[in-house]
Amino acid sequence: MIIKNIAILSLLLLAVCEITTAQTTITFEVPEGKNVIDSIQIHSPTNNKLQTIPFKNNIRISFTEKFPERYMFIYLEGDIIRETSQYWIDTGNIRIVVKGGEPGDSTYTPITETIIGSPLTYKAIDFLEKRSSMERSKDTAAVNSYLIRFYKENMNNPLSFVAGDFFYLYNRENNIQQFTQINSLDELQDSVIKKNGFYAKMLNHRLWTKAHFLINFFNTQSFNNIHGGTVTGLIRPIWVNVLFFLNDKTPAALKELAALKKALPRFTSQKINLLIAVNKVHYPSWKNRLMKLHVKDIILVDGDTFFDQTSFSPFTKFYFIEYGRKLSGYYDSFDDVKKIYSSHYEGSL
Repeated sequence: MIIKNIAILSLLLLAVCEITTAQTTITFEVPEGKNVIDSIQIHSPTNNKLQTIPFKNNIRISFTEKFPERYMFIYLEGDIIRETSQYWIDTGNIRIVVKGGEPGDSTYTPITETIIGSPLTYKAIDFLEKRSSMERSKDTAAVNSYLIRFYKENMNNPLSFVAGDFFYLYNRENNIQQFTQINSLDELQDSVIKKNGFYAKMLNHRLWTKAHFLINFFNTQSFNNIHGGTVTGLIRPIWVNVLFFLNDKTPAALKELAALKKALPRFTSQKINLLIAVNKVHYPSWKNRLMKLHVKDIILVDGDTFFDQTSFSPFTKFYFIEYGRKLSGYYDSFDDVKKIYSSHYEGSL
């Protein structure tokens, strides 16, 4: 679909449909006698609801979004979808001018001629076109530089998360160390903006990508087991694997190990695979405690290699892995592991 970047200053209106949020009103305009649209369906990732609005005068609908958003518009004549379009829309008073068609014209397709009052719309279109062009050039450094720069320029705007999402997807094969650039910027984003649906999408892609490398790390290499011998294939294709990575011996780490120890009988009864990985630099300080644990797989891991190959820092942390392939989350506290287990499965830890 092509948007002509022109302003239509005078229109005889047949239909006006307004979408109102706390900060945004979108007005659709169609020339007099040129409308065959009965209704519009509207969806946004954050709202995650498909709402159908009769295309008549002075129709208003409230959304929960209070920041720029990518909206999907589905134009309908009866049950026939005439056109589907998606645009990033700024907050404020926005006009979407739609080219009209003759009633009864079965070939009519609604075409958005211009979007007035939303510079973000055209910024998003330019970004997507430039990103696509740069990726075809296969200049990894240039693509990464552009995505990082665009992310920074659009901080506290959900459009930045689109750049972040592309960054993860573009680097997922062999440049996972690049992830730290976006990770550090994420921390600077406003917490309100993080409620946007694209933030969740970006995090899901990040988690999916990092899960691939994390699981491969433990399944494709051999590790020394503190009980003797070497082991591999440590993340099992079963419902739940819990990986506990131990780093230096701190009061907080001691507390989490004690909490885990109390729950060991339930790991057995619930048939949960438990793997404890210890940063081998700190193993001497943990040795006496770990040797007393009734856990089959307690392995020694080089912390630097772990970071290089997974992009996870070698800090004390729990990883909750489902079906041997899905990283559902990683946590500082065993209490969080118990919560996610109870929310997904019957029983408790």
